[in-house]
Amino acid sequence: KLKKSLVENRGTNMKESFGAKLKSLFSGKKSINEDFYDDLTDLLVEGDIGAKAAYLLVEELEDVCSKEKITDDGHLAANDKNGRAAS
Repeated sequence: KLKKSLVENRGTNMKESFGAKLKSLFSGKKSINEDFYDDLTDLLVEGDIGAKAAYLLVEELEDVCSKEKITDDGHLAANDKNGRAAS
């Protein structure tokens, strides 16, 4: 019974942990730099998104941040997908 319970709850705990880590990464007015991108890539890979998809997502985010001159994670949260201030 214990083994079955651990297996059933493993996914739930991992999702909660992934969500908490992701939220933590994007809250706190951190500078958007190589360390931030590396941490995000690692987190996405750990979250079972897959290495290729994680690298593509982070590469796209780097491009958008560069074009929009976004320098900290507060600006990421304050903009929608089109780079406009969120309401």
